[in-house]
Amino acid sequence: MNYDKPAGLAPGRGKPASATPDTDRPSHSQQPAEATNQPDQDQDSRTLSSQAVSWWEVHLYRDRMLNRLGVQAPPMVGTVAWCDLADDDPVKLAAVIDAAQHWALRVDTAQEAQAAASQAISAAVDWAAVGRRNQQHADFLAANPWARRVAA
Repeated sequence: MNYDKPAGLAPGRGKPASATPDTDRPSHSQQPAEATNQPDQDQDSRTLSSQAVSWWEVHLYRDRMLNRLGVQAPPMVGTVAWCDLADDDPVKLAAVIDAAQHWALRVDTAQEAQAAASQAISAAVDWAAVGRRNQQHADFLAANPWARRVAA
């Protein structure tokens, strides 16, 4: 699990990192590029984009917001201490922002695990050979209908 800021995107802007250099921040090179699809005139005007979650960006935003709100250690959302706070209390808002950081970490790590599992499955078998074998089996059954299994 890598908690460094992903490379490829400028902080909080979705611009390429090369557009705004930031040399004092850690980075790694496995950040997926943001994918967009420019719709045709007849298509819906919404664009498609990456669903990748960057915990690092959420973490930085959380730090900025907690500093701005003047809160150091908010209570966990949903606890009695949090529920007892007034809705307009900045500590309550800070706790919600902190909870977003935890959610982003969960999603980020789940995405990493899913990508690793995908790579493991891809490397586990010669999938081209499996496809060829399945096609040969289908061709054989098409040429030899007597060989098909039937329910009794």
